[in-house]
Amino acid sequence: MLTLEEAEELYNAGKVDEARPVFQKLADEGDPKALYALAFLYYYGKGVPEDKSKGLYLWKKAAAKKQADAAMTVGFLYSFSKNKKEQKEGFNYTKQAAEAGLPIAMGNLANCYYYGKGTRKDKRLAKEWYQKASDLGMDTSTMQLGVIYHEEGNDDKAFALFLKAAENGYSEAMGWVAACYNNGYGVPKNQQIAHTWLKRAAAAGSKDAKEALRVVFGESL
Repeated sequence: MLTLEEAEELYNAGKVDEARPVFQKLADEGDPKALYALAFLYYYGKGVPEDKSKGLYLWKKAAAKKQADAAMTVGFLYSFSKNKKEQKEGFNYTKQAAEAGLPIAMGNLANCYYYGKGTRKDKRLAKEWYQKASDLGMDTSTMQLGVIYHEEGNDDKAFALFLKAAENGYSEAMGWVAACYNNGYGVPKNQQIAHTWLKRAAAAGSKDAKEALRVVFGESL
């Protein structure tokens, strides 16, 4: 009998039909990582008929066994639901994954608090979780933390955070750096530097930057 790690290697090599029986057997035995892997197959119809309900069921079963990736996945999927009950359930799963130490889940939990998804809006808790995710290298959370500081009028702190994420290559943060230079947020106004950062953001794939480049500077990229 193959190990879970060997089955994962087969799956990554495109040999889904060889990996699936191993995932199934180990999942039947209650292995949380196998439950997570098998859920993925069913949810996306890889090697088995697509069955999103079964995929969710298996992910929830894995999450009940403290499998953090499964909890994060369910939380993320439910974050798009318009059903308030599912949004709240999604928040709880996301919180479970964040408290287990997953940086992406920490950022997602911060989003829940910031936007009021599945819970009340709480900017203090949003800042706390964005900071935790940022400390673990999540550039999206670093930028979002900058957005909050900008909203609070602390543009010196906001600019430093935008610049940190931008220098790591995050295109949306590059756009914020450009906006800071263009408007004098936390840094002296400098349209030339703003233009340079906006071009970098657009070249890195930011649609907002491409639009701003067109509107503000009359350029297309």
